[in-house]
Amino acid sequence: LRGLAPLELNTDFPRPRQQSFAGAAVRRPLAPERLRRLQQLAAEHGVSLSMLLIAAFKVLLLRHTGSTDIAIGVPVANRHHLSTEALVGSFVNTLVFRTDLSGGPDFVELLRRVREVSLQAFEHQDMPFEVLVRELDLPHDLSRSPLFDVMFNMINTRVRDATFPVLTWQRFDFDRRAAQFDLTVNVDALYNPAIVFEYATGLFAPQTAERLIDQYLSVLDAVVEQPGIEIGAIGCISQDERSRL
Repeated sequence: LRGLAPLELNTDFPRPRQQSFAGAAVRRPLAPERLRRLQQLAAEHGVSLSMLLIAAFKVLLLRHTGSTDIAIGVPVANRHHLSTEALVGSFVNTLVFRTDLSGGPDFVELLRRVREVSLQAFEHQDMPFEVLVRELDLPHDLSRSPLFDVMFNMINTRVRDATFPVLTWQRFDFDRRAAQFDLTVNVDALYNPAIVFEYATGLFAPQTAERLIDQYLSVLDAVVEQPGIEIGAIGCISQDERSRL
């Protein structure tokens, strides 16, 4: 991870000297047929659904930054030992997935690269993120998060139902009006399938976030239709946006 340059997204407003963590979110439902085709494509190429979605997200970041060296943060449950599976508490750790998109690869080759990077990162998931940052001796920058500015999070593990004598509980979604990073993609593939873009309101206007999430869906549709397409040729403009243009 040494020598990793910050990801320079095109923002609507100048980056403040210090993060405010104020945010908002835009949401798009993940239609059952779209989800099924994505799962099928992932299975055909020996990757998980999250790896496929991360690869498509990196295509979007490539188009908006021009950078072929892209790192994102990915939270993991960090409960891969039997001794921790039943313990109460949070063991979540953050991994950094740094992928080389240079050389004009097609999407299938990008999937291979993302898979390789993901497996390497999972091998070292026991190292706490704060230890990693300290070992790399990164310069302190209050305007950014260390190592990455965008995060990808996927809900793909069911939470066991809990029962209490006189209580019932249910899951619900809400906009917390906060953003830990410039941009966070949250994908729910289980409970209420949807894609949510959480964004820093100090950097992006609402219409920009709306456009980004629609472009992400366009990338997903493009790679499902033509997995062998060169990533530089993947169209990011949705049909609605094309009509407006």
